[in-house]
Amino acid sequence: MPRVTKGCTSFWIGRVQGYLRGRTWYLCYHEHGHRRRPRVGRDVAAARTLAAHTNAQLESGERPVL
Repeated sequence: MPRVTKGCTSFWIGRVQGYLRGRTWYLCYHEHGHRRRPRVGRDVAAARTLAAHTNAQLESGERPVL
């Protein structure tokens, strides 16, 4: 279950964190010991969807799209 509340500036989906910086959403996750912090955009729904896809790819061992 994703951890997010109304008006919150961050959320977690599995091993991927989404956070708001200014008006832009970013993701943060670790891949092969390196921190990745790709920019997603202004839409929180797109950020949550991309975080779910990224988490699924990390869990399956595939390289994330970002």
